[in-house]
Amino acid sequence: MSANLVINTNPYLKDQQKVVLDICRMVKTSSAVEEIYVNVHATLKKGGYQFSVTPQLSQKK
Repeated sequence: MSANLVINTNPYLKDQQKVVLDICRMVKTSSAVEEIYVNVHATLKKGGYQFSVTPQLSQKK
């Protein structure tokens, strides 16, 4: 059953570092649509990633 997981079959999900960067970008841009500006950072911890989000000054002029 685990061989059929999308993480194992989708070639775009095989590079874990690229996936993490894409998640950070997705959170940042999705939040900006709602005019919530954040910085997102990922840290490698015990074989996985921990994400931290910090507020950013508004981009609105």
